[in-house]
Amino acid sequence: MTQRRRIVVADAPGGPHPSSYLPSLLTEFDVDAVWLAVEAAEARADRATAMRQVAATGGTVTAVSTPEEVAEALAVLVVPGRTAGVVAFSERVVHLAQQAAVRAGLPGNPPAVLEALQDKRVQRARLRSHGVPVPRQWELREPADVAEAEQQAPFPAVLKPSVGMGSLATFRVASAQELAPAWRRARELALADPRVAHHRPVMLLEEELVGDPARATGGLGDYLSVEVLVVDGEPAVLAVSDKLPFSRPYRENGHIIPTLRPAAETDEVVAQVLAAHAALGIRFGATHTEVKLTADGPRIIEVNGRPGGKVADLLMLAAGYDLPLNLARLSAGMPADTAVTCERWALYATPQPPVGRHLVDVAPAREDLLRIPGTRGVHHLVPAGQLVDSANGTACQLAKISAVADTAEELMRIAGRLADPALFKLHAAATGTGSAAEERDSVRVFIGEPSSVDPSNGFEHDGALLLRFLADPLVDYSADTGEARPAAAESWEVSADGTRVDFRLRPGVRFHHGREVTAADYVYSLSRVVRPATGSKLAYHLSCIEGFDAVRSGEADTLSGVTAVDPRLLRVRLNRPFHEVAAVFGHRVTAAVPQELADGDRELFRVHPVSTGPYRIIRPWVPGQGLTMARFDGYYGANEAFPDGGSGYLDRLEFRIYEELEDAYRDWHRGELDVVKVPPARIPDALPFGERFRRTPCALMQYVGFPTEVAPFDNPVVRRAAAMAIDRQGVIDSAFSGTRPLAQRILPPMLRTDDDADLTGVRYDPEGARALLAEHGIAPVTTYFTYNAGLGHDGWVESVIDQLNTNLGWRITPRPMVWPEFLAWLKQADTVFRMTWAIDYPSADNFLFPLFHSASVGSSNYTRYRSTEADALIDRARGTADPVSRRKLYAEAEARVCADLPLLPLWYGVQYHLVNLDEFEVEGPVVDLFGEPVLRSFRPRG
Repeated sequence: MTQRRRIVVADAPGGPHPSSYLPSLLTEFDVDAVWLAVEAAEARADRATAMRQVAATGGTVTAVSTPEEVAEALAVLVVPGRTAGVVAFSERVVHLAQQAAVRAGLPGNPPAVLEALQDKRVQRARLRSHGVPVPRQWELREPADVAEAEQQAPFPAVLKPSVGMGSLATFRVASAQELAPAWRRARELALADPRVAHHRPVMLLEEELVGDPARATGGLGDYLSVEVLVVDGEPAVLAVSDKLPFSRPYRENGHIIPTLRPAAETDEVVAQVLAAHAALGIRFGATHTEVKLTADGPRIIEVNGRPGGKVADLLMLAAGYDLPLNLARLSAGMPADTAVTCERWALYATPQPPVGRHLVDVAPAREDLLRIPGTRGVHHLVPAGQLVDSANGTACQLAKISAVADTAEELMRIAGRLADPALFKLHAAATGTGSAAEERDSVRVFIGEPSSVDPSNGFEHDGALLLRFLADPLVDYSADTGEARPAAAESWEVSADGTRVDFRLRPGVRFHHGREVTAADYVYSLSRVVRPATGSKLAYHLSCIEGFDAVRSGEADTLSGVTAVDPRLLRVRLNRPFHEVAAVFGHRVTAAVPQELADGDRELFRVHPVSTGPYRIIRPWVPGQGLTMARFDGYYGANEAFPDGGSGYLDRLEFRIYEELEDAYRDWHRGELDVVKVPPARIPDALPFGERFRRTPCALMQYVGFPTEVAPFDNPVVRRAAAMAIDRQGVIDSAFSGTRPLAQRILPPMLRTDDDADLTGVRYDPEGARALLAEHGIAPVTTYFTYNAGLGHDGWVESVIDQLNTNLGWRITPRPMVWPEFLAWLKQADTVFRMTWAIDYPSADNFLFPLFHSASVGSSNYTRYRSTEADALIDRARGTADPVSRRKLYAEAEARVCADLPLLPLWYGVQYHLVNLDEFEVEGPVVDLFGEPVLRSFRPRG
């Protein structure tokens, strides 16, 4: 009996579905699989179901979420001597699969060929050097390149990314005047798309290939494609495919196999394609080459190193030919069948919306499409109410439909019905045209990587910034004074004993999907935050509510202390007195979310939440890819923290993620950002920008944290000696040009009314620090200093580490982490670390309770500090009605903490921003006391 060979399949969206190709592969091979699980929840579940076929036959199945993880999984699964081949069908992973194969000595293309198949710059250069005609090309990396191309390039021209997929970020640029805005828009789209962003594609400008109208007859377009299987360097043509005419600018409406054209017309095309294969040195695999039919003859648009989209399905429908199986055989070094005889015609229709951004008003039912004779499958259908944007290339298609016919004439009749404009009714969206010259009614804002965009869990600075616009709480705070003002609640009342607060809800507050908010929504939303399954790091804010412990432990599902007295009256009972409790309801974690969406598809809601703010999320958030919000027309517009009601003036807010603050600062100077923080070392350079440079004191404290449960930092003597060895003022002077206020206590000035008393008693005294350690017999410490890198901290952290090592003879090693990794590490912090605390709401309690109360250990009390005395003082302050007496108790709690020194306050917050006031005007504060830009007040000039 012949032993079955074992292959590894790398699967991803964009190729044939595993439900179609796995049955035949599993009849011949043992299969292990890695798949890129990045689709929406329903599609991901379908792919997971198909992948269970692999597990059911004894194979290993690994689901990952990034291309880097695909490569890591392949490195484990592909074992020389055990694995016979590696196969992939989607352009998102085919290069990774072949790289893994070649490293293991298995069939695949060498690295130079893979580079040419992936990068249009390299491919064009190789083809040109071998005499294959290609259009001229300009690389646009910087604004200076754009200016040069404006002078040199012929227009109209084509703008596209060097590494792209599905016509993403591809624009027809009609004139030199359109190039700069088109370049900015295309670059933004390419760098924000998870399919290609990790390649950091360069934008390319190419001469436009003009089609020959004489070739675009009989309902066909002026271009086609050639499908090839390359066996040991010999290309075998499987089929020539026709295309329906493009939708502007370059979006495919349909793909037909086999071609309807006579051989005399396609022979020249095939010859050009084979010449391109020879020029690129392709040795292995399936290719899909797109060709433009010009008056000067066929011209190569692009050679793709993978099967064309749905080509495998079309070959099966038209000829019964199994492309995935034959490609798998080829990958395992087995003979592959390259003889294809088409007995019918097959169509894959992908009707496109008009150019720009459109809302779908009417969409056909799936059942109606399937009733069209010849239709075999409806694989995707955009529902009514969805926004589509032509700038997303083929990803904006309205439907994906396969059909088959016995004659070419019958197939074209089917194509005509599927392309009927009456099938869909759309209208232009109000948020821009989507053209190359995009309207300037949006603001582009720097952020770091948020931890979450769900109101239940946006616990750090960047997530909290996004939620300011996504979710309106019951209470909000004025940008200049921090005064609590009615927002989603029109009023509130705290009981005399501080154990209850009643909120009268404002009528007309609606969720982004249209439903009006009621008190029952708050019962659900507040309980949802506390439930263990939600995983909220902000749940401790609600620990004062009756029933918190029962829900947190999983014993109950709903907070017993939260009741809907009537649809507009919300009552919250507390487990102990807390007279500042209304302030808690200014935190976005307390905002309402709709249960039918949050529980309906929890995975989708995590990345595409719906709430009550003036802006809504346009498309699901992908970590690392930024986020765009559109103005919500149903916003109630009566948030009293804003003089104008807080609806906002801009159509869109675009938040762009940067790992390095220096990169963002540079992009602001290039005109690619409108709001950016200023890196500490750049503050002197930013001062001359006048009004555009903003210095804003804010309720923020930077600190060095000590792990108080880890020796030797469980000893207060060690913590104080370390504090004495750090020259905080020296760091402020060298890293921040002396612009940060030195902190000698916890609470920043705007949260206290007394004098600026020194509660820590820490002075820079290296000699005294060494003597203190020697007096207690404490040996030199070896540990790490852990921090998040890239956002302006590296320089000053290195100075602090150098001071500790030099002054105390310690051996501290810097350990930088990316922000998400750092946040996860903080849960069990076991070394010295740096962190910032900024207020969630203007209250001394919001500093002292989360940072130092023992109930906050496991959430924001990262030092894991525990003090029964501090706990008692904070609890007494919460239960004290008189504001003066309450402030005194909070001050005593602060003094207790400063004596124990679980952390060393470094400086108070001053945020430095550069703001594009050439294009925007702002009434009132540009940056609020939280240190955030007041984007609701930004208006376009003119």
